[in-house]
Amino acid sequence: MEKIEGGIVQHSFVFPAKANSLLVAGKWTGFYWQAGQEIRLTQFRYGTLQRQWRWTGYQTLSRVAHQDSLLILTSLTPLTASISSVFKPSDILVLGEGGNYSEFLIKATDLTANRDCSIELEVENCRYKGIALYEQGKFSRVVVFHPENLNLVPSKKSIVWWRGKPFSVQLVVGENNICPKIIDKKTNPIKTESILAWPALSQP
Repeated sequence: MEKIEGGIVQHSFVFPAKANSLLVAGKWTGFYWQAGQEIRLTQFRYGTLQRQWRWTGYQTLSRVAHQDSLLILTSLTPLTASISSVFKPSDILVLGEGGNYSEFLIKATDLTANRDCSIELEVENCRYKGIALYEQGKFSRVVVFHPENLNLVPSKKSIVWWRGKPFSVQLVVGENNICPKIIDKKTNPIKTESILAWPALSQP
């Protein structure tokens, strides 16, 4: 995968057709699966690693909206816990090896969507996939997926892209911001990138 992708779990269901597998519904970035493709996923809950999965297929609920698909996920280890506790709402799934995520609170934005949506956060001429969460009538936070050795530092004003258009966003560090844990900083240093400051954009 060219970029680290991911999503936020909403619900999960038993998938009886395959052992150690579940159907998982959620909000996803714009990724696709092809038959025979091997994609690994990492499950986090409140910043803590839970389990490794393999994406083995999907079931589409809508012919026009891929984001409504249910992922078929197969655990890399036997499922011994209660099936109801394997996934919880708001669990984070990171697609691709070497991926991690950061969560920021949204102080203000001119993003015009009125629902959860897949966005890209622009950081020093690079764009990272993310999910902007729309809660209680406003955008409250954003989850950004990125390489595990990258520590994103928010500035007062940043840019997010949605449907090919730029919008301004003011971010602050949230309680669940993830900092990669590197044992040997000399051999595997953390790269820090600051989110560029931009002038506020007028709404298109």
